[in-house]
Amino acid sequence: MTRFIRTIATLAITVFVAASLAAQTQGVDILLSKARSLEARGRMDLAAQNWKQVLLVNPNQTEAIGGLARYAKQNGEAQEERSYLDRLKKVNPKDPAIAAIDKMHVITPQERDRLDEAGRLAMQHKPDEAMKIYKEVFGNEPPSGKWAEPYYQTEAASTGGREKAISQLRRLCAGDPGNEIYRLWLARALVYDPKTRMEGMQKLESLRDPGAVEQARTEWRQALMWEKENPAALASVNAYLQRYPDQELQGIQKSLQDKQEHMAEEASKERGFQALRGKDMATAEAKFQDVLQRSPNDANAVAGMAFVRLNQKRFDDAVTLFDRARTLAPKRADVREGYETAKFWSLMQQGASALLHNESEAAINAYQEALGLHPRDEQAMLGIAQAEVRQKRLPDAEAEFQQVLNQSPNNTAAIAGLAFLRVDEKKFDDAVVLFDKARKLVPNRPDVEQGYKDAKYWSLMQQGATELDRNRQDIASSDYRQALALRPGAVDALHGLAGATERGGKYAEAAQA
Repeated sequence: MTRFIRTIATLAITVFVAASLAAQTQGVDILLSKARSLEARGRMDLAAQNWKQVLLVNPNQTEAIGGLARYAKQNGEAQEERSYLDRLKKVNPKDPAIAAIDKMHVITPQERDRLDEAGRLAMQHKPDEAMKIYKEVFGNEPPSGKWAEPYYQTEAASTGGREKAISQLRRLCAGDPGNEIYRLWLARALVYDPKTRMEGMQKLESLRDPGAVEQARTEWRQALMWEKENPAALASVNAYLQRYPDQELQGIQKSLQDKQEHMAEEASKERGFQALRGKDMATAEAKFQDVLQRSPNDANAVAGMAFVRLNQKRFDDAVTLFDRARTLAPKRADVREGYETAKFWSLMQQGASALLHNESEAAINAYQEALGLHPRDEQAMLGIAQAEVRQKRLPDAEAEFQQVLNQSPNNTAAIAGLAFLRVDEKKFDDAVVLFDKARKLVPNRPDVEQGYKDAKYWSLMQQGATELDRNRQDIASSDYRQALALRPGAVDALHGLAGATERGGKYAEAAQA
């Protein structure tokens, strides 16, 4: 039991120590962040206070040691500077801050006056003149501390200096990724160029240090105002408004949201029409449906969905959609043509369905209405002819078949239709000729093959009867035998053969028949 209690106590102490260390680490990070911000604003005295607090928690924290060494050098305290540098070398002999401090330029009162003059020139929008003074004081190396921020701002504003400033600030950020003040300076330089503005806004958005966040506000807002027509800036506007209240930007946010939604709709429609051209109806339907859910009266999307239904042979749905698209966009020729096509095929579908259900008059009405849209359409004429055959209006049907053949002499359906009419008229020889022509045009069509055999049979039977009346028994017998070859065992043909052979004195054959 005692052992168990010791184990629990050890675990509790471990958890407490871990929590304490985590809290200390977080506190050090906050102090260092404050120090960076203060140093950048030229308040080295306040920054030094934060660095000293850091060293109370972690005596070997190199950033704090380096900062205090810079502060000592700036104040001309050589012994204290040397002490901090020795301490830094002991912790990390390769720390880049050591060389930077050795090279650090200590500003003289005369140089301070010159730098104040550079600041005034920069305020007067004379960055080139200001940069001449900075070069005189600092040479070719950008300064650190208080003068770093105005130096980079002035350099970026000078003739041909922006790219150089950005390059220097990128190196500065790469050397100290956690320093949000450096990132702020870089972002400020980036947002003034339309080509790098989006990157600059992303960097402003990434800032978390309270001091840096507040300093970022003005440039960030200005960048957003420059990009207020650009839907790609919406994410940055959203991020800005989460941090800072701004009624004007809320209006811009709504406008950009509307634009972004419109762009998304346009992209969906474009992909829909691409899929439609590629005959990918599933994708086209999904894209147009996506747009219509958000914008039910989008004429392009309605028309696109109508074309999808047309391709799917859902003609009634297509007619409804095209009619709606015509109302939304009355002058669109493609919509008008699409409507006529869908309406035509819807009527053709109605006619075929009516024929299937033996509703001949309804079929004729549908096909005639279809002809009103496409006056020379042969399928509609053939549909009317078929309905008229069922109504026994054979002359009307013949006229329809003939009209089709006048347009297309080799239309197999019209030739076969006429052939069947000739069978009904008992004009079997004419029917045989027509069926034979149809067979040659479209071989192996079952109804034509059967029609040909039936017409040929009755033609032979007709010829046999005629020859028998002329007492040409042998020719008649030959006709009846050919008829039996087409219909083996046919009673009519057997009767005819029996009569012809009997009259020809061939009693055995007659008896067999």
